[in-house]
Amino acid sequence: MEIKHLKSLFAPILNEDLYVDAKISRLTNAGDNYGSLILAVDIKTRNRQKEYIHAVAKMLPFNEIIQKMFNSSYTFRNEIAFYEIVAPCLRDFQKFHGLTNFINCFPSFYAARMNLDPISGKIDEDTVLLIENLKYEGYTTINRTVGFDLDQSKLILDKLAEMHGTSMALKLQEPEIFDRKLRPFLEEFEVFKYDDEANDNMVQSIVNIIKDDEICGHHLTKITQILHNNTKNTSKKNCNKVHKSPFLGIVHGDMWINNIMVKIVHNKTIDIKFVDYQLYEYTCLAREIVFFLFTSVQTSVLQSHCDTLLTHYYNNLMYWLQRLKCSLALSFDTFMNDLKNMLQQAEFFNVMIMLAPIYATEGDTKEIEEISMDNLTHHKNEVTEAHKEKACFIVREFLRRDWI
Repeated sequence: MEIKHLKSLFAPILNEDLYVDAKISRLTNAGDNYGSLILAVDIKTRNRQKEYIHAVAKMLPFNEIIQKMFNSSYTFRNEIAFYEIVAPCLRDFQKFHGLTNFINCFPSFYAARMNLDPISGKIDEDTVLLIENLKYEGYTTINRTVGFDLDQSKLILDKLAEMHGTSMALKLQEPEIFDRKLRPFLEEFEVFKYDDEANDNMVQSIVNIIKDDEICGHHLTKITQILHNNTKNTSKKNCNKVHKSPFLGIVHGDMWINNIMVKIVHNKTIDIKFVDYQLYEYTCLAREIVFFLFTSVQTSVLQSHCDTLLTHYYNNLMYWLQRLKCSLALSFDTFMNDLKNMLQQAEFFNVMIMLAPIYATEGDTKEIEEISMDNLTHHKNEVTEAHKEKACFIVREFLRRDWI
């Protein structure tokens, strides 16, 4: 593993005279991340106060298929901009309103470059984003097949409400700042675009998992039609055709369990961080919430506390809007109507297809370099009982609530 000119890349946070050497290694396991090459970079320094700097480097994946599917030339530029421009802008807005504890749901930013040419803005194999390695601060991911418990889910929704509410208030109160600083990174772009045959294959793979369930099977025609309709709206980010909602803000865009890190002290989760900001967008907030809840929260928690969690998020969103002097008469019923509309437009498919990587067994997961288009669209691996149970639970719950 090599990162060219690493010493100069670290210059913004470390005087080159203090740089000793670096150890670089692969950070993630197969199946943990699909859109980037993720490396651990451990810098030894001559600084007695901080002998080591532990960073994460994100780089373009070597697989050209993955680069194309993630639209890496666009999403890498956007992720760098999130740390350099978007996050500071949100914090500045909070500071303007008198807050002292600023939004902190992301790792610390160290440095970034597009390439080795100081003039060109092109993304290439020398693109690097350097951020804090949260593992050295006590953060970890949890078992993706288990999911978050009730207290963890509430903490995550608290963080999402702050990020969503701050971006929403900024757009409404300071539209000139929003358009000048943030809008350039919120333009419509395509990602995960498949042809009709690939979409049909993915829909059929979902249907095959749930078709033998009595309730799902009874509604299979409707379910299949909604999934097919969803695929028409899943390839565009910042899409102007998406349901017009009063609940519009910047969302993470890929809020599943592997992108959420928890800090646990004495068996209690005390903090949350979100990672991987390649797919953030300006869209309906309910999309993020329903996707997070039904991909990443324990089924038993959803069975007993789904309404509690939805209300918890809504109340916290309203709290942040009020705290940032943004007075809007937005009802919980309006939010829930948005959630239903989002499921029927795109998120039902997104939730269901996300179960494949969540429940993939160790033998079924591949390194980024090995992934083919066939792997992405056919999902030929054996479906576990846990996958079937989760998929059927989700569909039955959506039907019961009249969300689909």
